[in-house]
Amino acid sequence: LDAPGCTAAAAAARPLRPANRFGNAFALNWSSPCAAAYVRSVAHQFSAELRADLLKLDAVSPGSEWHGDNARFVAALSRALEATGRTVWVSLSWSIDPASAAAFVPFANSWRTSDDVECYCDVLARWPAVRRRFAQARPWLRYSCEAGGSDRACDASRGRPDLDSLDVGNGALDGVSDEERKSAASLWALIGGPLVTGSDLTRLTPSGLALLTHGGFLAVHRAAGDRTAVPDEQSCAGGGECWRLRLPDGSDVWGLFNLRDETARVGFAAAAPFTARDLWSGAGLGPPAAGFNASLPAHGCILLQARPVAGGGAASWLYTPAPESTRL
Repeated sequence: LDAPGCTAAAAAARPLRPANRFGNAFALNWSSPCAAAYVRSVAHQFSAELRADLLKLDAVSPGSEWHGDNARFVAALSRALEATGRTVWVSLSWSIDPASAAAFVPFANSWRTSDDVECYCDVLARWPAVRRRFAQARPWLRYSCEAGGSDRACDASRGRPDLDSLDVGNGALDGVSDEERKSAASLWALIGGPLVTGSDLTRLTPSGLALLTHGGFLAVHRAAGDRTAVPDEQSCAGGGECWRLRLPDGSDVWGLFNLRDETARVGFAAAAPFTARDLWSGAGLGPPAAGFNASLPAHGCILLQARPVAGGGAASWLYTPAPESTRL
């Protein structure tokens, strides 16, 4: 693109060496003007010709079980895309090394924190792969939200961890139980990253469709697009994890998760009384209180909104089910 005499051969580093673990791309010779021209041509193809809204860069390293370094290419492509004037969501994959976050975060909108969620077996995914997402996302939360859950610097201008595809729509083929589906969907919503289902859309079960289109689930994901949730270990009590999403109106969304293989109580304490609503069922959760505690089944969760009693008049419920809606 606007580079007379440049070819792919002229842009490649010599001797030829692979640029990723698949060996299907070659490293660039950055001392040659043809390398920058190649990157501009890629950006032009995706923005002007394909008019893409999302670009996933796979097998990015450091990460992707590879020893290479694609940081310079990612930065160059990001700048070239920006120069086209088209907004393109850039997603990096997979298992990006958190130690290289400073090199990647300014140039991508989301970062795959893990390997594939799929097990490549007789079903789409297994619970252990879902459970690993809780820990694998944590090192990246500081780049989408200030560590500790502060409201400062916790907004849509920052990127998001990418938890991979949400495989919850095909019944037994999903490989997870109903409780595990809700836990996976709740975490994906609270993180606010890319929401992509790996389910076969031609074989969605009624319950799978109800989950993927559920008003409470989608409302939380939209809210997390402005500020992502973070674990609140100081307020959490019991044998699980408590993820807190602070909303601008003063209310909070809490995801309480039991990652154990047996029933456990999980709860949190608050500084002042609040009223609460289950965002999956839409049901109220009792009279005002300054805390909440529930017995959760193995691998189960509850997704709730806590609205302060004092000064909470401006806070509204994220989700109110219609009388005919399907409750989960």
